[in-house]
Amino acid sequence: MKWNQISSSATIKQIRQFGLLVGIVLVAVGSWQLYRQIYPIVRIVLWSIGGFLFSGGLLWPQVLKPLYVLWMLLAHVLSWVNTRIILGVIFYLIFTPIALVMRIVHRDILQRKINKSANSYWTKRTAPENIKEHFERQF
Repeated sequence: MKWNQISSSATIKQIRQFGLLVGIVLVAVGSWQLYRQIYPIVRIVLWSIGGFLFSGGLLWPQVLKPLYVLWMLLAHVLSWVNTRIILGVIFYLIFTPIALVMRIVHRDILQRKINKSANSYWTKRTAPENIKEHFERQF
């Protein structure tokens, strides 16, 4: 999603939901800090920002549009970074060890080895017993 798509596609309903939800979450975090008796300055800041977002989302959502656009841009950047990290971790921790083990034991699941003496690489399959069920459950 590009910058102009984020800023132009924001509806009043989305901005209102953003203000109400983030405002409630910030007030809840500030209240949790009140319960724990920690960080009194941070608690006041969280309550102030949460109250501003909640009241802005409730009364006048258009005021929150620049904050909403910044929030969505941050979410877009984080999603891009997290996707690369997660896919990299999955690839290097799951697929790479499996591939190494299969190479060590000389396993060729896809039958990629070339056999020069073979006439054809066609694999004979048995015909399915029930054609209708075969096409409903193809795999």
